[in-house]
Amino acid sequence: QLHTATIQPAGEAPLVVSDNAKPIATIYPCTIMNVINEIQRINALELEKNLTHTSASWHTKYEDSAWVYAGNLPLQLTEGDIICILSQFGEIEDINLVRDKDSGKSRGFAFVKYEDARSCVLAV
Repeated sequence: QLHTATIQPAGEAPLVVSDNAKPIATIYPCTIMNVINEIQRINALELEKNLTHTSASWHTKYEDSAWVYAGNLPLQLTEGDIICILSQFGEIEDINLVRDKDSGKSRGFAFVKYEDARSCVLAV
């Protein structure tokens, strides 16, 4: 059983997750919270169908990824502050603290890349 997904830009066709050509989930462009809820629903469906830790799980594609999303960060934190906090879980290779293009101020979220993907498990 292989799950396939196609992601289209917002405003175009929705994300469809299928199980052997039979759609099992559709994610429409919407707010972040709705996307999170939909991912949780898909995760529950994977658990129900006993697809975890198999090639059919969407998690398999990212199991070796060393990137972590860090959100709801206090706006006054710098890259150095985030590295100090998250380096307790492993060696950090890269960080992208997303900033406002005009003001240069933090937008409150960052992407952190660890040297080893196993550090992501500890961080999350």
